[in-house]
Amino acid sequence: MLSYALGWLWRKPLLAWVKVRTVPQPLRESLELDPAKPICYVLPVRSWADRVVLEDACAELGLAPPFKTRQRLPNASRAALLYLPALAESSLEAQRTELQSLIDAALEAEDYDIQLVPVSVFWGRDPGKETSLFKILFTDSAQAGYLRKALIVLANGRNTLVSFGQPVSFKAFVAQEADPPSAMHKLARVLRVHFRRSRDAALGPSKSTRSTMVRAIQANPNVQREVKALAAQDGIDIDKARAKARKYALEIAADYTMAPIRFMEVVLDWLFSKLFDGLDVHRIDVARQAAHDGVVIYLPSHRSHLDYLLLTYVLYKNGLAPPHIAAGINMNFWPVGGLLRRCGAFYLRRSFKGNKLYSAVFRAYVDSLIAKGTPIEFFPEGGRSRTGRLRRPMTGMLSMVVESAMRNPDKSVKIVPIFLGYDRIMEVGSYFSELSGKSGKQKESALGLLKAGRKIKRAYGKPCIAFGDAIDLHDYLGARHDDWQHFNWAGDTRPDWWGGFISDLAVSTMRGVNATAVISPVAISSLALLATPQRALAADELQDRIHAFCQLQREAPYSKQISWGAQDAKTLLERAEPVAGFTRLDHAWGDLLVAQDKTAVLMTYYRNSVQHLFALPSLVANFFSGMPRRQRQEVIDGSCALYPILRDELYLPWDATQIEHAISEQINAMVALGLLQASDDGAVLCRPEPSSDEYGHLGGLMRVMRESLERYGMTLVLLNARSGNATIERKAFEDQCGLMAERMAVLTGRNAPEFFDKAIFRGHIDSLLHAGFLRPAAPDGKLDRLVIEKSVNELTARSLSLLGPEVEQMVLHLTGRQRIELAAAD
Repeated sequence: MLSYALGWLWRKPLLAWVKVRTVPQPLRESLELDPAKPICYVLPVRSWADRVVLEDACAELGLAPPFKTRQRLPNASRAALLYLPALAESSLEAQRTELQSLIDAALEAEDYDIQLVPVSVFWGRDPGKETSLFKILFTDSAQAGYLRKALIVLANGRNTLVSFGQPVSFKAFVAQEADPPSAMHKLARVLRVHFRRSRDAALGPSKSTRSTMVRAIQANPNVQREVKALAAQDGIDIDKARAKARKYALEIAADYTMAPIRFMEVVLDWLFSKLFDGLDVHRIDVARQAAHDGVVIYLPSHRSHLDYLLLTYVLYKNGLAPPHIAAGINMNFWPVGGLLRRCGAFYLRRSFKGNKLYSAVFRAYVDSLIAKGTPIEFFPEGGRSRTGRLRRPMTGMLSMVVESAMRNPDKSVKIVPIFLGYDRIMEVGSYFSELSGKSGKQKESALGLLKAGRKIKRAYGKPCIAFGDAIDLHDYLGARHDDWQHFNWAGDTRPDWWGGFISDLAVSTMRGVNATAVISPVAISSLALLATPQRALAADELQDRIHAFCQLQREAPYSKQISWGAQDAKTLLERAEPVAGFTRLDHAWGDLLVAQDKTAVLMTYYRNSVQHLFALPSLVANFFSGMPRRQRQEVIDGSCALYPILRDELYLPWDATQIEHAISEQINAMVALGLLQASDDGAVLCRPEPSSDEYGHLGGLMRVMRESLERYGMTLVLLNARSGNATIERKAFEDQCGLMAERMAVLTGRNAPEFFDKAIFRGHIDSLLHAGFLRPAAPDGKLDRLVIEKSVNELTARSLSLLGPEVEQMVLHLTGRQRIELAAAD
């Protein structure tokens, strides 16, 4: 009675002090709670403070409030509360406690079930350091006594996290076991594992001090071996070689502490409220489940310097431990470098080539992160995309992470691809200046940071963050090489299949990023408006065009993971217009929306982020650019022939066994929406009537991939003309393709530097290599000189047939002149 009275007196002061964040959000939808079934909350430890915070959180969320059981079964309006220790004790058959009586009553009641909801309360988000007096006194602990708990609440009450787990059906769980006591014993064990994993997901593992981490790296056997090798090679003292290893470790290692994280949370709360209209987060439950299951490797697309901050901010706000981020050494400048290091950034050089000691130190550091269960984030593309499309993945960091996972087979390691998209980004203007050759890549500096500060008051819409399906590394490897566990991963050698496996995994990750794209307002509006001849359309027609494209995506979705910035075309366009910079022209017949000059150029960046979603239907539509009528099978066969190079460039998901069915689904969807018309037997397809809206939508759909198809046409015509020669020199050929595209852009009035981006042509040549239309000339597989296969002839004819007579003539004219120059060069 006394303890109850004291608790009542301290309740209001406690709630006045604490500041609680609950996850997941929105809670009811995320947990899928049945409002008709009673709830029983389960806390991991007996704690009056935890119970008070839980009661307050339930009141805030509109959930049934928890009460002590007192041998009364909970109902829909009155929830029960259990502590895990009591549940564990009830599994002892000899001990007939009050709780056991309650469990018996629940089992005997017919048509009665309870939703068991595990709840973790974290006072502060600091996992603590392994040898820290502060951890002993102030960091949250399940073993805290009254005095220590009071200190913990006082120190961390303003940063309290309440995490609700997925509900478990009590009756269904008990039904799996032979008798109730065994079921209770198993339930207690399952919940104990859940609470441990929830803690790891929310806080991360206990952190070692930076000095401890550096000493551990120096003690790594591979590092010690390279230290001795360096001392012998350079003829220096072993201590100097060790000092060099220590210098590398200090250059690399993060210095993670909670104070900078809390500081950055406040700063980013302010910054993002100034820049954005909110954050559009999708499928965060995927990240939460992956973090609950094991070590998470976050692999996001890379479009802006804000990516580093944005992803960590989203994870932290959603109750997940901030990852350690692999950042380029170019980001280690004052004052940003030190702050990011304390927020979990670790730095790597652009190239390790020739520096075996640095490579060994970096690998040892990654090994230590994986072994401790630390979440890691890095950008598989290596650098920021200058075009809005995904870049070719760099496999060095991925290879090291996978090797570390193989050396820690007891750790479940999950790769989570992440789509990051923006309605508008600060850097897009500089990207196109770089592509057009007007400026080089700007070096990161404090001065550049100050200049960026001038853009804070501009409107940037809503960033989109979507989490793709997790890839379990051990399962992924086991499905392809089931003997991997027999290999010695501690050594320097790797199996023959290693390079190919890492390349396949990198491509799978990029496909995972694309598969979880968000159709944001600016991206879909840019796609629709740029798919018009003059980058202009009546406002109501543009809305109809957006609706038609969205309907096509719903009828034949690119993937089940696609998310939407808004559900209807009207809302999408209304949100896009003030951010994208469209010009609205008043007209008596209805307002016009126009993308003028530089705005149209910048819009291509946002269009490209979702262009892959419409690549297949656009390819199908282009078969009708020069011919009003086609045989269905002709369209399918032609699309299948051209698809491999599209797939490789845009990381499309369908393989050779799936593509014909996928094309048929697209055709069916286009017929259902009136974009194509079919004969009674479906064997013949034709364009809709020219006076219809659908005819305009089909034309817009054609233009979505028109620039890519024109690039293919130019490249293939040149290759086809030179197929009689022994080889081509790759670098010179790529340069000539870029120059030819630049000339065509001028002749066609395109102000689009990305059209002649040499990196795109480099990727195009890679696609032709992977598809088997080109092959290395040298026996050792070097790609500096290439042989053109005869199959290029048929592909060239198919590609040209999609362009229409006017564009086809221009391509043939330009490539004809180019062939003369190339022949003279030979």
